[in-house]
Amino acid sequence: MKDIDQKIIDVMKENARISITDISKLTEIPDTTIHFRLKKLKNILNYRLTLNHKKLGENYYILEIIPETYAIDSITIKKAEELFERLRKMEGVLFAVKLRDSFMQIGKFCAIYAGKEKPKLDMPGVKVATVSEIDKIWGEIALCSKS
Repeated sequence: MKDIDQKIIDVMKENARISITDISKLTEIPDTTIHFRLKKLKNILNYRLTLNHKKLGENYYILEIIPETYAIDSITIKKAEELFERLRKMEGVLFAVKLRDSFMQIGKFCAIYAGKEKPKLDMPGVKVATVSEIDKIWGEIALCSKS
């Protein structure tokens, strides 16, 4: 988005019904330019805030966790659910998902974590845990470094 668009949006945040002439006076942008920019902005359907965590001194990590399985029974499944809830509520976790495969009733858990340091997974009930730094998030895909 150009600076001109941002100036127009800032004025319209205060009053969305303001005339193009008044926007022109406040921003010192020609009214023909404002008219053209507003037409282009109407085609935009969605905006999303994306923080640059590296500039904030934070890194992204992907966490992969497999809960311990002694036997596939309701007690183990309940413990796995409790483990998932602890992971989901862990400070710095942006989101967590459960993955299941055809062989295991309880699959693995994955989470995206943002923090200044590599997260420490001192959780009882974790069989395998890998923590990989994510180089960048592109759209909805996390690109991991080989570590």
